Amino acid sequence: AVHNSAKQRLKKLMNIPDTHDILFLQGGASLQFSMVPMNLLGKDKVANYVLTGSWSEKALKEAKKIGKTHIAASSKEANYTYIPRLEDIQLSENAAYLHITSNNTIFGTQWREFPDLPVD
Repeated sequence: AVHNSAKQRLKKLMNIPDTHDILFLQGGASLQFSMVPMNLLGKDKVANYVLTGSWSEKALKEAKKIGKTHIAASSKEANYTYIPRLEDIQLSENAAYLHITSNNTIFGTQWREFPDLPVD
């Protein structure tokens, strides 16, 4: 009863249409490293990652357990001291998604603008 009531209240509060499902998931941000590929990485698709620090490395590690991955850009060679330029991002064929870590708290870098790239 609590579960269904919470779903109905959330749908009403946020005006969520019936075409959408509401999921209540346990876990913190790190759980999303595996949840994203589990839900978005199809059989013949490739998960693309921009490596900019330890969080994106952890996300890539989890995605490799689920399916095919590709490093679209990286600043690893400079110990993650910069965010790769947008024009340096090279998507794979059959890209399912592009994963970036927007705020790299450990290395002190942050995206100032976000990629707007075509993904099939």
